[in-house]
Amino acid sequence: MNKEKAGQKALNARKTKRLTQAELSEISSISIRTIQRLESGDVIPRVYTLKTLSKYLDVDLLNESEDSEEMDNKNFVCLY
Repeated sequence: MNKEKAGQKALNARKTKRLTQAELSEISSISIRTIQRLESGDVIPRVYTLKTLSKYLDVDLLNESEDSEEMDNKNFVCLY
């Protein structure tokens, strides 16, 4: 997971929804400090945190390891 991309996506989604960090913290029950650290790219958050924030921000924060353009340019091997 790219913590900077996940944090930036969370920040953009929060601003799009016109929520402050405090408001998002209150509705999601995620501490404001955790939200601050995620948005600044300081930490790789727990899956629970990403799932919870994804729910309230209406974005998928769990799959921020790759951009869709990067995914298109990679070679994938399928192992059976």
